[in-house]
Amino acid sequence: MSNDHVSTGPSSVRGADVASDAQSAVRQLKSQGRQTVESTKSAAADQVEAVADAVDSAADRLGGTNQTLANYARDHEAQGLSDRT
Repeated sequence: MSNDHVSTGPSSVRGADVASDAQSAVRQLKSQGRQTVESTKSAAADQVEAVADAVDSAADRLGGTNQTLANYARDHEAQGLSDRT
């Protein structure tokens, strides 16, 4: 006698429910993971922009008193930002 039959009893229904629940949980975890990654990327970009603004502001303030240091800050800000893109 062969064991190639398909069970349609209560245990196979429960197995299908478990598989469906597992697939749903995986989809939900993937979605949450994507949202976390996007949120983290956005927060990092905001922080980089804030640092760039601070460097630019400092360079502006130094511009009147120390043009060499102001240029150095702006040059390194530009270089640092181009390295990230």
